[in-house]
Amino acid sequence: MAGHAAVALEEMAHPTIDDLEGILRRIAAGARVVGAGWVGILVLFSYLFTRDAMQRPWLPIIVAMVAGVWSIVSVGWSSTAPERLISVPSLATDLVLAAGALVATAATGAGVLTYSGGLPLIVVAIASIRGRREAWAAATLMTVVTLIVRPGGVGEAVGSIVLYAAGAGIFNWIVRVLRTSDGHRREADERRRAAEAARVRAEERVDISRHLHDSVLQTLALIQRRAEVPGEVTVIARKQERELREWLFGGEAMNGAFSKVLADVAAEVEERYSIPIDLVTSGDDAVNDTAAALIAAAGEAMSNAAAHSGAETVSVFAEVTSDGFRIWVRDRGRGFDPENLPADRLGVRESIVGRVSGRGGRATVRSEQGWGTEWRLEVPR
Repeated sequence: MAGHAAVALEEMAHPTIDDLEGILRRIAAGARVVGAGWVGILVLFSYLFTRDAMQRPWLPIIVAMVAGVWSIVSVGWSSTAPERLISVPSLATDLVLAAGALVATAATGAGVLTYSGGLPLIVVAIASIRGRREAWAAATLMTVVTLIVRPGGVGEAVGSIVLYAAGAGIFNWIVRVLRTSDGHRREADERRRAAEAARVRAEERVDISRHLHDSVLQTLALIQRRAEVPGEVTVIARKQERELREWLFGGEAMNGAFSKVLADVAAEVEERYSIPIDLVTSGDDAVNDTAAALIAAAGEAMSNAAAHSGAETVSVFAEVTSDGFRIWVRDRGRGFDPENLPADRLGVRESIVGRVSGRGGRATVRSEQGWGTEWRLEVPR
């Protein structure tokens, strides 16, 4: 139950730079549409200039129709599960289509060898999103098919072979650079949140020390002076206890509604699973329906971490800004693979992602073996 790479799971219609994997998936969808359109254009030009010399003029039409239908089907099929765009079945279908286009090109006759156009190269680009091994496997398959269908042998196919090899190398390099940069950005974000959490804790310690000095320590000194009057000491002690409890666990006037409700949820999870929840909040505001949905999703993420991660503690950082509410839930447990969740894991799909996306927000998760899991949940105000 572990992913070997950072994976984003989200249901937003418009990805942002925070969701690199979502962007790459949408590039895969766009590449399929572009490939189908390119095939259609080249088929049109083939008919305009070489139709009379074609031995099988119906083949180009079939290839164009299949490419168009597949581009529509693949995008529609992945609308509710974006990870399907680069899944093994999708890539296998891409490879079969590209190889079929090359075979059909040769079978059309009349020397029409290019109407399938850049479709094989586009498939290599899509495979590169999944990984280096897949990219070179796609390039190798396209090379083999090209050598088989071109009667001129290597000499005639060398241009295409070089193109496939260069495409696999360049596309894979670009994807690796993007993912490396994204990993550095995420690490910088984590360091920023850790620094912000440390700052907030330092401010809390200062607040606590001031309050203890101004109230509790002075009360203890007063008790020492009044030790000979037990009744008065009892009254003073009980009064100080009530004040201290009100200050520590007081209502919205001290902590604000958002931080208090989130703290209550964290305390409930902590009590239920007997695992420490390290909560830090920055900023505060009243809880509206959107913020309430976010807190509920964060509670589910905390519960999942406490119940399944095997971590000794769960860290939660909440941030309230002028444009929205954000919560990060982080554990250093065993991690999981968001792309291969069992069908009955509705806690992730509905209780976390569904709640947040239903309020116009985003839920992304990064999980790696040995690193743990981090949820980023955010909703607008």
